[in-house]
Amino acid sequence: TAFRLENIDKSPSEILEAAANHIEQFPSSKMSVYLFKQYFLVASTTVDAERAEEYYRMLCEAQPDNLRLLQWQDEVQRMGKRLVVGDTIPDFELIMRDSTLFKPSEYRGKPLLINFWASWESESSAMMFRIKRWKRNNPDKMNFLSISLDVNKTAFENIERIDSVTWQSYCDFESWNSSAVQQFDIPNIPYCILVGSEGNVLAVGATYDKDIQPELKKIIDLR
Repeated sequence: TAFRLENIDKSPSEILEAAANHIEQFPSSKMSVYLFKQYFLVASTTVDAERAEEYYRMLCEAQPDNLRLLQWQDEVQRMGKRLVVGDTIPDFELIMRDSTLFKPSEYRGKPLLINFWASWESESSAMMFRIKRWKRNNPDKMNFLSISLDVNKTAFENIERIDSVTWQSYCDFESWNSSAVQQFDIPNIPYCILVGSEGNVLAVGATYDKDIQPELKKIIDLR
């Protein structure tokens, strides 16, 4: 609470530096472990992977018996593989349920919003509702692709029917083992990747209002 109050008016980059400074000064404290999770792991799509690994090693050396830190090892190692703002989205192919082929390169010229979801994740419905509202209010201004981590076909189809999903949708019913999920190393769901008209990543994250919507507004305003 004291840390939050001290940094309440600072920018995200300034808060990150404050968290980094605390970790450097007090690598043995529980507070440093919390700050690492909050400002390095949770914000992994905006933090340099090498820097995150550096602070992670610092904490592990100071707290070698901390099981919580050890549990994050795989996640920290994967950070370098995750798409971040400024990256170019790799071209991939997905066979849609109607047997058509989806390739991001064929959708250049318009922004593309990719969202990962599942019927068994409660927050996914809220994300789908926001996407549907955005699409309804801004028709023909961008493309959409939903990738489901469902394993139950009936549950998947029911949610798509209830939420009136009329855009491109994919599900291979492999959940976290899906090739699409593993290719992008999705850390959790719901999760979105906003791609610009030239294939560059503009925003990524699990929180629509904070991570995605501000960049969406910029696109629509510019167009």
